[in-house]
Amino acid sequence: MLLPSVEAGKNVYTELPLASNMKQMKELAEKAEKNGIKTMFGMQGQTHPVTKLIKDTIAEDKIGKVLSSTFTGTMDFILGSDKAPVGFKGFAERSTGANMMTVGFLHCKSSSIS
Repeated sequence: MLLPSVEAGKNVYTELPLASNMKQMKELAEKAEKNGIKTMFGMQGQTHPVTKLIKDTIAEDKIGKVLSSTFTGTMDFILGSDKAPVGFKGFAERSTGANMMTVGFLHCKSSSIS
């Protein structure tokens, strides 16, 4: 959890999830605001070269007006299985706050290319 950093007076920049649950997230936000600490989270999907290429292509009007888009993603392992990479094994444990919505989906958020 990021609370020790906020309590130590450190500004925080992190990826997701910010905390394991909403209670911890609210506590983090309240302490940061009270202590004048800046917090921010970033997502690596918006810096991927393909994302930048798509954004530039749309901005330069090379393909005409975009009316809709679709994103399809997959993970090539079963969460919680022995095949899951070490960093992903926590996805199967509710207490971590990490899952496909809080990590996987938000890394690919649509506003990162808008």
